[in-house]
Amino acid sequence: MSTHSVPVVRIESIEAHPDADALDIVKVNGFQCVVKRGEFKPGDLAIYIEPDYMVPLDNPLFSWLRPANKPDRTMQRIGVKRLRGVYSMGLLLPALPGMSEGDDVMAELGIERYEPPEDASVGTGGETEQPPYRIPIPVYDLENLRRWPDKLVGRDVIITEKIHGTNARYVWSSEHGRMFCGSRREWKRDGDNAYWRALRVHPWIEAWCKAYPDIILWGEVHGWVQDLRYGAKPGELFFKAFDAYQVQTGRFWPHNSLITSAGYPVDRLVPLVFEGACPPLAVLEAMADGDSLIGPHMREGVVIEDVEHGGWDADLRDWRIKLKLPGNRYLSRGDK
Repeated sequence: MSTHSVPVVRIESIEAHPDADALDIVKVNGFQCVVKRGEFKPGDLAIYIEPDYMVPLDNPLFSWLRPANKPDRTMQRIGVKRLRGVYSMGLLLPALPGMSEGDDVMAELGIERYEPPEDASVGTGGETEQPPYRIPIPVYDLENLRRWPDKLVGRDVIITEKIHGTNARYVWSSEHGRMFCGSRREWKRDGDNAYWRALRVHPWIEAWCKAYPDIILWGEVHGWVQDLRYGAKPGELFFKAFDAYQVQTGRFWPHNSLITSAGYPVDRLVPLVFEGACPPLAVLEAMADGDSLIGPHMREGVVIEDVEHGGWDADLRDWRIKLKLPGNRYLSRGDK
């Protein structure tokens, strides 16, 4: 599961932009930022903010990001832009006095992780209900591979398509003797929302959950939900599963276990993009920027899971290594 942070980093090297005399490129792990020439030099400390974080516009550090046509906006989402043919991923700012390398300044600067808003028009809202379990269930999120770009290179992996929709979870509770449906953070009461509608459209979900009680089936409700529609007609919803979580043990199943679970057709899973020795970041980036295998448009990105790992990973604070790589093509799609 993901641990969000905004680190203070030390700049190791700077490259000249290949097509702009006034711009440089600074790399932070597997990310890169396009900056003004001369703004940074090797050895400088800088604040690095990844894409999909929200910065407060009342902070003078970020007030220049306020859109001229939206003077009342209080937070601005950091994204990916293409500047003279080079992707700039996130925001790099000079560190403030007193900051040290390795500091996490997320709380200090009032920065938040972006959370997609619930949208009643597409059914991602709805009334909530009490959780089916007394023990806490993790909020589903994966770390970005760019934080550890070499962690999986050469290891046996399964790479699947990351689908653009709304995160959904389903479980048959043995204690309550019924189905529970939820979004990434909330359990939703039965009603006219995307999660219960998807369950009714795809009865195999309930059949699977009854066969594996107290195993949470995680997946993506997609179609008439976001701007990537996967060929859906108005109001049409699809579902693809990508994970399963055993409540009693607090552990996720390996992806191969999800594939081979009894009576579970592979076409109900997120699409397989690649299986084998994990290639380097440049090849993974090309995969993430490819076309969807289930829709007439780009894919959101890819998810990479190590099939060899069997112990605790100190970086990810998890028993498995499963990382996401959103496509730059996807992240910059609103950049005009």
